[in-house]
Amino acid sequence: LTLLTNMEGATLDNETPQQVMKHILKPNLKTLSVSKEKTKIVIVDASRNGIPTSVYMSNDTIHLTADIPNAYPDCRKKMNRFDYAYKLLSTYANQAKVVITSRIHVGLPATALGIPVIFIVPATGKLPGGAADTGRVTGLLDVFHQVHTRNSSMGWRFGNLEGKIPLCDGVHKADRYRASFWHSLKTTHFYKDTATIFGMIPLQRLGREIIRDGIQQTFHFLLQNRTELTWQSQRAIEHVFFFHPNSKVFIHSNEITKDDLLIFFETGYDLIVQKYDL
Repeated sequence: LTLLTNMEGATLDNETPQQVMKHILKPNLKTLSVSKEKTKIVIVDASRNGIPTSVYMSNDTIHLTADIPNAYPDCRKKMNRFDYAYKLLSTYANQAKVVITSRIHVGLPATALGIPVIFIVPATGKLPGGAADTGRVTGLLDVFHQVHTRNSSMGWRFGNLEGKIPLCDGVHKADRYRASFWHSLKTTHFYKDTATIFGMIPLQRLGREIIRDGIQQTFHFLLQNRTELTWQSQRAIEHVFFFHPNSKVFIHSNEITKDDLLIFFETGYDLIVQKYDL
């Protein structure tokens, strides 16, 4: 029902129900269209103190709040609350080239949508939406660019946000979290089947476009038979992708197949299994 509902800003707004059904019947999320180039700076509940005036007051800036405004139509109704949440996500997905926020529940979904996030850590160390200390989100902030308003060495360093804003290197950590989650989730067949049907697998890694020059990006493992595919050798492959997430890893073996290392393929890592002839 949601896919067929024409909500303002929705990814599928420009498509007819027939086109939507075509996507559903031939699931491949990468083909879903985006209506226009994303050029907007979206600020959601972020302290103005950490943001330059030229950015905060820019004509390209959209100011939103994660809390439903009092003027929003009857927020007591569940579907109206869903509608507001949907429009927030839709704005991130279709208009934002960067999201600036001090709310973890804004930053995480925006990052999951592949949008760079600049997280403003307030001078008080307290986050909006409950005034809890930033200690409760330790580790999660690593996937964002961070600006600390009370630490000049970690202040604003993004200029006027002109041009393309890169994702934070920390999204590689998010990719590893997703891979671990999928490893557990796939043990339940209906989750696995649903993810496959709707084109979510293989995962599109968030860090796939963060390429660093001058470092080793190709690795080779020679495993003569399946008995050599021990937990130690699998952990060695994991370590390569931990330190070189965008590398290409070749497994040379005449017995091992793709199915033996399926988790790496499913989670979007570039692993190739091929036979060898000595």
